Amino acid sequence: MSVSTNSVRRLGQRLGRRWTTAAVETPTQAPAQTATGVGKAAGADARIRPDHLGGLDKVLKDSPAFRLIFTAGGLVIGGGFTLYHQIYKVKDDLGGQLNNVRVELSGNIEKVSDTVEKVRVELSGNIEKVSDTVEKVRVELSGNIENARVELRDGLRQMREEATADRQVFSNQMIAVQGSIQAIQKSQSEINEKLAKLLDKNG
Repeated sequence: MSVSTNSVRRLGQRLGRRWTTAAVETPTQAPAQTATGVGKAAGADARIRPDHLGGLDKVLKDSPAFRLIFTAGGLVIGGGFTLYHQIYKVKDDLGGQLNNVRVELSGNIEKVSDTVEKVRVELSGNIEKVSDTVEKVRVELSGNIENARVELRDGLRQMREEATADRQVFSNQMIAVQGSIQAIQKSQSEINEKLAKLLDKNG
């Protein structure tokens, strides 16, 4: 708890009054009696009276410097307790704030960890989907390539068969042309022979 300045000042003033009162009223022992028995008996009460101090008690009680010293002492003591209390309070406040910050940081770290794990799972799922898509495309491409290869092979075979047939047709046509040429040549020979015979008859 905090200590007010007025309370500290009043405490210093009370301490000052008690100290001066005790200093003035403290009993002292009287000096021992001489052999002649003059004076009071040994051990008699010889309390110091104000007149013995020559007005020192009034000076001590009424001196502003004296009261200022004790007031300052009380202020120092009270200020020390106040400072200690404030330091302790600040330490507790800082400890509580640091604890709250630690808890918040821990929660944020857990949230970040959960987010990272979620992103990792999503990325893993996306990678698996991409892998499946790539595999599907690869299979489709492989099938298309196989189909194209089969179609190309069939087309080449058909073209080869057609070329063979065309070659056979061409060969047959060439044979027919050669037969026609031979027939023409034979006819030409016959015509030449007939012309030669006619010329011989008319010659």
